[in-house]
Order: sequence, then structure tokens, then C-alpha cells
Amino acid sequence: MCTPISSIFTEIYLQFFENLTTRLWLESGEISYYRRYVDDILIIFDQNKTNEESITNHMNNIRKTLGI
Repeated sequence: MCTPISSIFTEIYLQFFENLTTRLWLESGEISYYRRYVDDILIIFDQNKTNEESITNHMNNIRKTLGI
């Protein structure tokens, strides 16, 4: 922890994690926009197809050790 390379590994993992979770939502139209910059995330979604609580629950249930 706290080594210079740890941020690189974190970024690689987060990109992998994002691809797993957001690709299906984007393809299905549940979310129309997803962008992350370091630790800030912007998601625009269709309230008729999904809601904030379901997105949060889904992300939290994918990987319990992330501590989201």
C-alpha cells in the first residue's frame, strides 16, 4: 500500500470493473451516460428503466471488498 505503483493498479482494476458493470447498462439503455474522473462519477440514467437505488445496490453487490 501507498507505493507509487498502487495507483496504477487501482486504475487498471477500476477500468476493468467499470467495463463489467456499465457496458450492459449502456447497451440496454438503462443508463445513457457514464464517466469517471479519478474518484468522481457522473451517471445519467432513464428513470423509467432504472433508479439510483438499484444502480447503487448493483454496484455494491458486485464486489463486497471495495467498500463502496
